[in-house]
This record gives sequence, C-alpha cells and structure tokens, in this order.
Amino acid sequence: MAATATGAVVFSGGTVTTRRTLPLDYLTAVAVSDSGDLVVGGVDATGNGVLLCEGPPGSVGWSAQLGLDRNAYRPHVAVARRSGGFYAITREGLTSHSVTRRFP
Repeated sequence: MAATATGAVVFSGGTVTTRRTLPLDYLTAVAVSDSGDLVVGGVDATGNGVLLCEGPPGSVGWSAQLGLDRNAYRPHVAVARRSGGFYAITREGLTSHSVTRRFP
C-alpha cells in the first residue's frame, strides 16, 4: 500500500489493485481489510477529522465527519480482522465499526 497527501494505492503481487483519490486535505492512516475494504482516516480542508470506508468497486461507501481535531495523528484506523470491521481512534476515543455487505 502507498499513500499520498490525498490518495491511496493498494498493490497485490506488485500490481495496482485499487487507486483512490480521496476528498481530504491530508491522510492520517490507511488500512485495507482482507475483503478489500479501504479504510481511511484524514482531515479535510476545514480541519475536521474524517473517516472513510470504501469497498470494492460497485459497493456503497461510508464516511463520517468527526469535527475539528488539531492532533496530527487522528483519526487513526486499523482493520479488526476477527469482526470484519475496523477500529478508529478519534478525539472522542476508541470506536469500533462493523462492515456488512448485503447483495440482492
């Protein structure tokens, strides 16, 4: 995985599998789950913390605005391997999020 100020690139076996440009001023953390979910913590142009979760192409993504945060390392994200979700450290503390995909 590689990250730029406003994007993330995921590699598998030396080949680019995902390339995303994200609506952020800068990234603070990026994680990828085994199922291909890209989880990103970052800060937008107004200084608000943002969490983003984007699944494989064609799936619905999710985002949350976290409010003003002056700590350069938040929000931090990590994949929760056993639960299929992710953890985030925000100014509010540690949060846990589930990712459930349902297809018709």
